[in-house]
Amino acid sequence: MMMMELATRLRAGGTAAWDALTDKHPSAQPPAWELPPLYERSIADAVSAARAAGESDRAEQLLIHYTATLPAALAKQLAGADDDHAGLFYTELSPRSAPRLAHAIGHLKSMLKAAGVDPATAMSGAALGVAAGQSTTVAALHGGSCFGGAMPLLLAQPGDVRALANEACVRPGAGWASAIDARVTAPIIHELCHLQRSRDALAPPLLDECLSGYLGVLAHRATAYPVAGDDTAMFGAPLFAQVGQALVRVFGFAPLLRAHAGLVSWEDVCGTGFVAAAANLGSALFVAEGHPLHLLAGGQRPELWLKLIALEEAGELTPEHADPAVLEATSWSAIGTPRSARTQTADYEQELVRAVTDGLAAMCLSAQLVAVDPSDPSAGQLHRVRAALSTTPIVIHPAAAVIHRDLEPSEHGYGQQRYGLPLVVARRLAAGGDGPWELRIRTPAELDRSAAALVMGRMP
Repeated sequence: MMMMELATRLRAGGTAAWDALTDKHPSAQPPAWELPPLYERSIADAVSAARAAGESDRAEQLLIHYTATLPAALAKQLAGADDDHAGLFYTELSPRSAPRLAHAIGHLKSMLKAAGVDPATAMSGAALGVAAGQSTTVAALHGGSCFGGAMPLLLAQPGDVRALANEACVRPGAGWASAIDARVTAPIIHELCHLQRSRDALAPPLLDECLSGYLGVLAHRATAYPVAGDDTAMFGAPLFAQVGQALVRVFGFAPLLRAHAGLVSWEDVCGTGFVAAAANLGSALFVAEGHPLHLLAGGQRPELWLKLIALEEAGELTPEHADPAVLEATSWSAIGTPRSARTQTADYEQELVRAVTDGLAAMCLSAQLVAVDPSDPSAGQLHRVRAALSTTPIVIHPAAAVIHRDLEPSEHGYGQQRYGLPLVVARRLAAGGDGPWELRIRTPAELDRSAAALVMGRMP
């Protein structure tokens, strides 16, 4: 009954928002006004729980957010009524004018094929067209994506659009296509990595974000780690991607991608115990964090999810670990050695190197808040993330299975850069002492050498 109410209100709210926009781009088409199954269930469960608890205001707040507020934002984007939104959503993008976007989508297609997933069943027609060398638009790509039936595109809020329009004006001979290729490839490929809308994603919604986030980094590394001179990475991307990376390392790239595409069940790939514990931990964190509207409870506590995954890898996960307090009280030293035979393979060692490399690269990111429009202070601010060697030391902490560093005064973030250290690597390092130890990376070349040394169990 709740699912039917949610679907009915979404169609009504979305249609009303679309019809209220009298000016639309000639190519504009209304969204499908439908949610992915995991979000539909998660919202319905949260609303039902709020009503059962007598909290009708909270229930209505959730319904308004997902059936009115977000659909209205999506409608404004896809309507393309003003010049700026038309520029972002309806500029024709070809592989020649948007090479980064074309390469990222082509890489996603190759990843799917390598995992035994037919891209035709996992990607939208617009994305497949780009991979085949055809032109498309941001509207077509997002409209056919997992969340494009009910939610707006990430990093395309009014401030983002205004800043992008200003940037398009200063790109001689390239304009919107060049600006989109630089700034919008990351959010687009992230959305596309959620694959088709009808699939049954891994619960809770945060884990679907983490896995899709890591796939986005694999398809387009600059999603999290921009090349020198660029400031185009998505703010906070490593926070989510490190959990997705751990899932891939423990359960395997091809099996996870097949489950992500809906070809096999999550229980077959991750085990019934882990799937249940992850869902229950998500529910507990949702309550503990005050029922956040975004449903991504636990997003700023990757260490909890990394512990849950490590316990599963060690064969020690129990239903009690779905309690955040129990999980937090479980020390890394109490978790056993990973049981997977994959720990003895060259591929697993490469995954360890990749994880530590990404962890060090995350320490070499700098995020600042910059003005949307320097000539208009009232326009607000947005994030810009670039690669930068930090003057603050990187801390390697084997006992806590983490790499971290403090932020510099000019940086913006969540208080501290943190990236999980694979437990296998932490144990190798701990054999030489408890730490923590400080590391300074002075050149980009030192990053790869340092990662290789750490994986071998020694400080560079």
